[in-house]
Amino acid sequence: MKTLAVLFVLASACLAQSDNRYCTAANTWIGTTASNPVMYDGPAALPKLCFNTDPANTPSPGPVVNVAAGQNLQNAYNAAACGTTLLLAHGAKWDDPFTFAAKNCDDQHWITIKSDGLITPPGMRITPEYEPQMANLNMKTNSGLKAVGDHIRFIGIEWTKGKAGIFYFLPALLKGSNKIIFDRNVVHCNAREECQHGITVNTGKYIAVIDSWMDEFHCIAGTGACVDSQAISGGTSAEGSVMDSGPVKIVNNFLEASTENILFGGAIADGPGPQNVEIRRNYLYKDPKWNPADPNFVGIKYIVKNCFELKNGLAILVEGNVCENNWGGYTQAGIAVLLTPKNQAGTGKTNLCPLCEISDVTFRYNLIHTAGGFITIASGPNDNGQYCKGQHRTSIHDNIADNLQYPGCFACNRLLMQIGSTYSSANVPADDEILSDVLFRNNSMIAVSIPEGGISGMTTVSGPPPNVATVQVSNVAFVNNISSTLANGMYSPGGGADDCATSYYAKPNNPATIWKTCMVGTSPFSGNVLVGNTLSLAKWPADNLFSPDWPGVGFADFANGVYVIRASSPYAGKGPNVDLVMQATFGVKP
Repeated sequence: MKTLAVLFVLASACLAQSDNRYCTAANTWIGTTASNPVMYDGPAALPKLCFNTDPANTPSPGPVVNVAAGQNLQNAYNAAACGTTLLLAHGAKWDDPFTFAAKNCDDQHWITIKSDGLITPPGMRITPEYEPQMANLNMKTNSGLKAVGDHIRFIGIEWTKGKAGIFYFLPALLKGSNKIIFDRNVVHCNAREECQHGITVNTGKYIAVIDSWMDEFHCIAGTGACVDSQAISGGTSAEGSVMDSGPVKIVNNFLEASTENILFGGAIADGPGPQNVEIRRNYLYKDPKWNPADPNFVGIKYIVKNCFELKNGLAILVEGNVCENNWGGYTQAGIAVLLTPKNQAGTGKTNLCPLCEISDVTFRYNLIHTAGGFITIASGPNDNGQYCKGQHRTSIHDNIADNLQYPGCFACNRLLMQIGSTYSSANVPADDEILSDVLFRNNSMIAVSIPEGGISGMTTVSGPPPNVATVQVSNVAFVNNISSTLANGMYSPGGGADDCATSYYAKPNNPATIWKTCMVGTSPFSGNVLVGNTLSLAKWPADNLFSPDWPGVGFADFANGVYVIRASSPYAGKGPNVDLVMQATFGVKP
């Protein structure tokens, strides 16, 4: 035990530095220069801009002003010149409202608002154990943070929901903000109460949430005042343009929320946004006691959907995150990750975002543990039958999703993933609304049992049939993955003659015909290891491998989750690069 403790301390010390792995001091993405032209991951363009949050890059060279308990924080901020540090007494509390208005500072003169207590060093995630060393900003009114202007770094601040009952936007709606950093903050909502949004990134530019802790975000199903809750959200705005929002940096946080831990999109917006988004090394967690099927269920049904969801956004890297615990029951069915662009429907048959789009998303080196399924990659209409600009250029590789279809997965469907586009002859989508250019390679989707009753499968496939004028889903590669097939392998979600997988071109339960009919262009389905297959092997596309069970794949220690494949296995070289996944996620889960 001493050795483990020493290793933990050493590992923590190594991690205790500001994480700007892909970002220069000039806020440009490393790898986009002529000397190192790494600009793409598969078909997806990587971000071009980023936010370097090293303390040396955000200086406050001016006076240090101590703000004692009982002093007026608002007056102290109003009097502060650019470059000032406001040093707040730890253990002291200030009640809202707060207005941190813009002062038009420059990059060499930030305003720092900081606790004077002893907290973790830069780069090390804060935890609630440090609350006695933190200054408290207490939100007693809904959305009590009235403005967050420019060049502000909040360090070691505890934000709390100070009034029971009503739901909250906590701690900030960052509309029009510029260069704001939440660094080692703790953001608490209250157990058994509603609290809708944590940090919202809508029209803001250069926004970062780093090394922080956010918990107890949830909406109550059926009887509650709010519908969707997130720790971090954005990509929507009724008050300004999201077209040029970003860069956004979300790195090394604990994020607990019931509906979606992170969501971009889902409401009114004037186009794709945010752009240039970096989401790395976050622990996206749902408390299993929120699961109605759990023996320790808290007795309140919160609205639960996904760990990570995109309905809007461009040039997004999602890397090295751990998503743990997901289930269904509230319009979703337990799939952990949703990439589904949406022209959200509003009241009175209005359509809120015809220009919404998801493009250039890279999802790599992540761990998904204990969920109904891994991922949905799909484009379709809203409830009014109206489309958006679809989903294009997506790279999903080297991810491990395990304990899928777990016992006690409340209201989960029987799918590990979904891929495709919706087509209707009565409501024909434009060509650019059809899914295109997806690379899905070297992933693992591990389900150790087949759900009883009904159809179950690795994936549904959908899209326009080949006998219509609309383009088909194109350039979708499914290669070198390792996946459970469950009972039915690959099948259609429905749609009859309007869907490629159920039209007369493709017959159900024949994956080879379904894939060939639905996915055109350069769309290989090859090199995969299909586990537990109950279909005739001849029904699958050629050039794939099969294992009757998971122990037969030849993992180093399957029972204990060591998914490195032994060199002696006939399946060596398939699935994720486990070393890269472990490196990217090292230390993410507490």
